Amino acid sequence: MLSKTFLGTCAVADLEDTIRHELAHLITGIRHKHGPRWRQVAAGLGATPRASGRSQNAELDEKMSDAPFTLIAVMRNGDERVLRKVYRRSRRYADYLYGKRGQRYHIHGEFVERFLYVDHRSKA
Repeated sequence: MLSKTFLGTCAVADLEDTIRHELAHLITGIRHKHGPRWRQVAAGLGATPRASGRSQNAELDEKMSDAPFTLIAVMRNGDERVLRKVYRRSRRYADYLYGKRGQRYHIHGEFVERFLYVDHRSKA
């Protein structure tokens, strides 16, 4: 899905990369997620495989800095890794439990135990 964050920016390269990324999902089908088949198709389309929410464009990066949530991965050893700022919480991460329904996320070879969101909106 394309983010509204692109609106009003000149992040053309990021937008093109996102479109290629999403086209790779359409071509391979949902069951391949970000696996080897998807990566092969994405590379063929010229997409750069990287996590969403990360940009090479300073204007887009600045816009994302206002996002109300920060996504954090809690690793199996208890370490917490800040992943990125986001505008909305995704059930993919909020409902994730290590091993539940075969899910296994990892970062640089270390498995993620759970994800959490830090809410930066004021509690007035």
